Amino acid sequence: MYYCEFCKQPIEKLRDGLVLKIRSGNGDFEKGLVLHKGDCDDNVAAFYSNQGKNTNGTMTLDMLESLEWVEKYRVTGELPQ
Repeated sequence: MYYCEFCKQPIEKLRDGLVLKIRSGNGDFEKGLVLHKGDCDDNVAAFYSNQGKNTNGTMTLDMLESLEWVEKYRVTGELPQ
């Protein structure tokens, strides 16, 4: 089970969660955060956008094939080959 890094609550259905990619102003990947879709990812995206970061990249948890894929995407911003 995944937990939202914003509200700290479980993400019970994979389709209700996503990995939000945070990029620097020049586009370099900084980190990925596992969040609930909706208010949680909206709040986090607004926070980082206000700091000049790019938060346009997301991938829903149900689109990622396994825990390994989620972790790779969260840590590197890339899908496994």
